[in-house]
Amino acid sequence: MEVRVPHALSPEEVARRISTAALRHDVELVPDASGVRGSLSKDAGFLGSVRAQYAIEPGALVVQVSERPAFLPEGTLRRMLEDELHKLVAG
Repeated sequence: MEVRVPHALSPEEVARRISTAALRHDVELVPDASGVRGSLSKDAGFLGSVRAQYAIEPGALVVQVSERPAFLPEGTLRRMLEDELHKLVAG
């Protein structure tokens, strides 16, 4: 599942906001050397995990979810991610 959220920020500012949000939400963040790509994971104990890769593109933050708990409908997760990511990159 891919979520694409438009933004008008510099890649450095988006990366800074991702890092801050990851700390606040107890999400494991592993950026690559460039800082514009990386992986995110959130362990919810017995409920399962959410794992994703992200890319900061000019004008868009792209998150590709590779793993999610089976009981969590894709539409629900998509809405949650879109809401949070829109807040994250709001100018």
